[in-house]
Amino acid sequence: MTTGRPKVLAVCGSLRSGSYNAALIDAAARGAPDLDFSPTGLAGRLPLFDPDIEQDEAAIPAPAAEFRRHAVAAEAVVISGPEYARGPSGAAKNALDWLVGCGGLTDRPTLLMSASPGPAGGLNAQQPIMTTLAFLGAVLVSTVSVPRVAARYDTATGLFESDVRLRVDAAVAELRSAIAYARGRPRTQLIDR
Repeated sequence: MTTGRPKVLAVCGSLRSGSYNAALIDAAARGAPDLDFSPTGLAGRLPLFDPDIEQDEAAIPAPAAEFRRHAVAAEAVVISGPEYARGPSGAAKNALDWLVGCGGLTDRPTLLMSASPGPAGGLNAQQPIMTTLAFLGAVLVSTVSVPRVAARYDTATGLFESDVRLRVDAAVAELRSAIAYARGRPRTQLIDR
């Protein structure tokens, strides 16, 4: 049985300085001091996924190997990414591609979030990511989308409006419950998908 603070793989799909999506992950982590979030910048350091490199474990670049180690050790995943051209960011998809061969998302309770300046709140980015998560065997427990985010985030304090914080806290509570449930069950072995 696993004990201690559950490790959470934090994947930020935005490389922008002052990213609202990184701020969403920070909000989730602030509201959950009982969870151990990995650094949000890991995905931004990844090289482009190359399946030829992945075949040779020794050839995997250090940032990708570190990211995969965090994924394998994690009991849950939080992904937050923006919408670009009506889809997910390249950084978010690239990060997920690096996890295909290591089983880093299999059976992991997952929270998917997005913040966008537009009225959809990043929903167009979430649907393709959900398809990938299902393929990778992740267990999607909740989603949060924040439309018109610039008006709902105070750059001076680094805090979202109270309704956004409440939604993030509720989603993290669902993630926490899923982690507790999963701790009582054996993990599925990665199968050929």
